[in-house]
Amino acid sequence: MPNRKKIRATPKSGFTLVEAMVAIFVVTVGTIGALGLITQSISFGRTSSNQAIAVYLAQEGVELIRNIRDTNFLTAPAVPWDKDLTACSDGCEIDYNDTVPTSFADKKLLINSGGFYNYDTGSEETLFKRKITITKPPAGLMEVRVEVFWEEKGVSNSVEVETELYDWDD
Repeated sequence: MPNRKKIRATPKSGFTLVEAMVAIFVVTVGTIGALGLITQSISFGRTSSNQAIAVYLAQEGVELIRNIRDTNFLTAPAVPWDKDLTACSDGCEIDYNDTVPTSFADKKLLINSGGFYNYDTGSEETLFKRKITITKPPAGLMEVRVEVFWEEKGVSNSVEVETELYDWDD
């Protein structure tokens, strides 16, 4: 019998061009997906932050009106409990350093060097506008509605807070 050698076929080590292209495609799709997720998360974080700021500004508006009502009550009977608040039936603006509200002028709030939102001083204009409306259905009751508006990425957003304040003497 003739001497036969067995030849074994051994696979070549390394990747074929098709395997390399599939691997690059999978890595690219995964990277693009991860970057898209990161971008979306940052966008949602910014939107959530603006929403929280708007809620705080709306609540501050209620507290500022409540503070005026309380100050009026402490000086009673010299002044009525709703002094300086009747001008808000068509909408008004007020910030933390004002003692009386002014007519709504559709102005954006500013941030001053101390980080406080106001209408008078500040180098940084914010996205936010705050409108306070007061209605008085029956005597001795004041309904306060504070709306905060802002525009983000071409979309108009708003937050609204409502409360009722009473004349403590009634």
